[in-house]
Amino acid sequence: MPLFYLRLNTNLMRVLVDKQEMQVYIDTIDGKGKLNGKAFDLDVAKVEDHFYRIEIEGKAYNIQVLPGDDAKKPKIRVNGIAYSTELIDKYDELIKSLGMENLTKVEIKELKSPMPGLVIKIDVQVGDSIQKGDPLMILEAMKMENVIKSRSEGVIAELYVSEGQAVEKNELLIRFE
Repeated sequence: MPLFYLRLNTNLMRVLVDKQEMQVYIDTIDGKGKLNGKAFDLDVAKVEDHFYRIEIEGKAYNIQVLPGDDAKKPKIRVNGIAYSTELIDKYDELIKSLGMENLTKVEIKELKSPMPGLVIKIDVQVGDSIQKGDPLMILEAMKMENVIKSRSEGVIAELYVSEGQAVEKNELLIRFE
């Protein structure tokens, strides 16, 4: 069962493993827990950073927590097989029930040049889907190459510049859908 990367705590938590939902409760004091209402014993040993050995009901699992940006959606590898997970606690449920889950999402419709410079490279094309942090282009300014990254997710609707083009500060570079 690939869901026991969970930070051990005493809260009931919903866990999605490859979009399959499970209810998990783990008591940090005695290592006992419940999975979908069924009791189990849990023993966790940290082997090294990001590597754990977990024993559940006498069966051992080698767990690797893969690097990522979102602690609520860790990617893990269990005995060599990769899984996507999502941890949903009572606070996440409350935020969702209040309709506040999207308040931290930033939606940007345009990207303007942060400084005057020369467009060295464009890493996207019209129609490309992008995620927050994806490189969009390289802008050279004062003999330094600056990677311009996306501040939100979206789709490239229009490019207003081309490689080799000089741009001024606040000039429109990209429009997003």
